[in-house]
Amino acid sequence: MAEISGFVVIDANNVAGWPKGMPFNQVNNAERKDEGLLARWYQDTNVVFPPVVVPTALGRRTLVC
Repeated sequence: MAEISGFVVIDANNVAGWPKGMPFNQVNNAERKDEGLLARWYQDTNVVFPPVVVPTALGRRTLVC
């Protein structure tokens, strides 16, 4: 599972990253992978739009944020 879009809405079907019987020495890396996945998703969706000045019908300008 490369990114958050690869998750399935049914919890029991999300087994690729943390399979049953996983060796203990791979648990930390699986968690780090999930944390990186969430960080990339957050950065991709945390968009800040710059304010824009929009002319109105009365000739005034309105600041839209």
